[in-house]
Amino acid sequence: MKPLFFFALVVLSCALPANEIVIQPHLGRFFAKAEVTGTFVLYHPLRNQTLVYNRERSKQRFRPASSFKVANAIIALDVGAVEDTEEVIPYGGTEEYFKSWEQDMTIIQAMKTSNVAVFHTIARRIGLDRYREILRAYQYGNGDPGTTIDNRFWLNGPLKISAMEQVEFFRKLTTDELPAKEEAIHSTKKMILFEQTEIRTIYAKTGWAGPDEPQIGWWVGWVDFGGTAFPFALNIDIRKNEDAPKRLTIGKACIHRSLGIE
Repeated sequence: MKPLFFFALVVLSCALPANEIVIQPHLGRFFAKAEVTGTFVLYHPLRNQTLVYNRERSKQRFRPASSFKVANAIIALDVGAVEDTEEVIPYGGTEEYFKSWEQDMTIIQAMKTSNVAVFHTIARRIGLDRYREILRAYQYGNGDPGTTIDNRFWLNGPLKISAMEQVEFFRKLTTDELPAKEEAIHSTKKMILFEQTEIRTIYAKTGWAGPDEPQIGWWVGWVDFGGTAFPFALNIDIRKNEDAPKRLTIGKACIHRSLGIE
């Protein structure tokens, strides 16, 4: 015989409305003003609604680029590929796009500088088999790390994820539903604190996928507002370097408009 609380949970879950998709065409003015094409998604847990601008694009998968470093850090700390946040990780001696990446760093420093070389070292330690298993458990995009670590699969493929899937990943992250150790999740959350005001706090990570044409820029994470976490994801086409900062400008505008933050 099942316990009474089981039936209570069933009744409660049945009473909750299904997640409602709410299209937000008015957010398009922020993309138009910046002269870029993209999508924005925010999950509103208090209403069980997903607010979406450009729904078709929100379902389209792109390479996650450095936005994957959030999942990557959780995996690394969870499986012990990185001992702790104080371990200094070698960058591997490779020639990198930014000279600042050509140095050993802790995972915290590597997250803040988006150091591809250090995360490549971490990726080698984790290995493709564990990635394949964990990414599928996380339901992270297509869950495909490919056949070689040297390809840096989060930058060059075949790993891809949509804005809707990014939001679902961060929903699980903020509600402790990811199958990972609490300490790994807690440490990673602290790494991606982006901006804090008296009204709200944003935890987020950027990403920029170079091989695509046009290139794809990400800004993903969640905003803590009134004690509630609102996961969000934005991606845009980057056709010139000047488009990259627009991810944050558009993202903040969409967040504030969606949540009514002045």
